[in-house]
Amino acid sequence: SKEQRKRFRGFEEIIESSEKITWFNHLVDDSLLIVNDLVSSIRNLHSSLHRQYISLQYIREKGIAKVEMKNFMSAIDDLKEIANDLDSRFFFLPNNDEFDKITKELSQI
Repeated sequence: SKEQRKRFRGFEEIIESSEKITWFNHLVDDSLLIVNDLVSSIRNLHSSLHRQYISLQYIREKGIAKVEMKNFMSAIDDLKEIANDLDSRFFFLPNNDEFDKITKELSQI
């Protein structure tokens, strides 16, 4: 439906915008707090949408809206992936010297 396409586009925009954030360097503490809040919000959205997907088991079993259900699950997976990417990029990998070196090299391309 038109509403579902609009919703999926909204998920895509969240994912695309969040992916761009992973290229930021040298964030100040206030910005890191915002990124942390964003990661938490994305994880909460992922959890909520995953529960919705599970609740639609009857529809999936009946083969109703196969393409839409596949797209829905793909968007859910993408949300989880971007949350993990942001978490890794800003809270785990910055302590890795090799990652820092590669990031600097890529930012010069």
